[in-house]
Amino acid sequence: MRTLIGKEIDGFLEEIGVDAVYCESVKSIEEARKRLGNFSFPIILKISSKGQGNLNRAEGEEKFSVVKIARNREEFTKKFNELLDEARGKKVKYESVTMQEFVNGIELALSLQKDKTFGHVIMFGFGGAFFDTHKDVAYRACPINDRDAGRMIEDLRARKILMDGSKNLDLEKLRKALMKISKIPQKKRGLSEISINPLIMNEDGLKAVGAKISFD
Repeated sequence: MRTLIGKEIDGFLEEIGVDAVYCESVKSIEEARKRLGNFSFPIILKISSKGQGNLNRAEGEEKFSVVKIARNREEFTKKFNELLDEARGKKVKYESVTMQEFVNGIELALSLQKDKTFGHVIMFGFGGAFFDTHKDVAYRACPINDRDAGRMIEDLRARKILMDGSKNLDLEKLRKALMKISKIPQKKRGLSEISINPLIMNEDGLKAVGAKISFD
């Protein structure tokens, strides 16, 4: 099995109309301070241990073990040092710290997996912390059309959150993303899995915070 990494994932996400969150890896607080000009606060700081879980842009699969949020320049150094201290306390082996842009919005989950009976199946629903606790998701066999995509959204128990007009969410763009990802198996032979969680949706569009893409 081959799992995509880094820019490969970015290109894959671009095909379905989803951006990846911006992030950079640094090895010291000095290097991190130099990179601050590339970010706006708040900034998410992460340390990860290699070999498990999912990730969107690092080299290989990773599971983030320690996470801090620096809300302004004054507390950036404090949070960075707290991150390192906590990692050492947990005996997490790491090579770098990830600086990641903070994206606010509705946390969704989108995945595609290969089923022995139905072929590739697409899953869509609410993600992040709610994914395991609420399991508010919908499934369809691939590929799907615009009508199917709309019905997947309507199938969600908490669909009113997405249909709230005051949030200015582009539901057409969301439906297109669902359709495009459902048709990827027709273009990419050997595709085993696509998992995007969380997928953040706001008035600016869709951004993937965590993504895993694998081929047989």
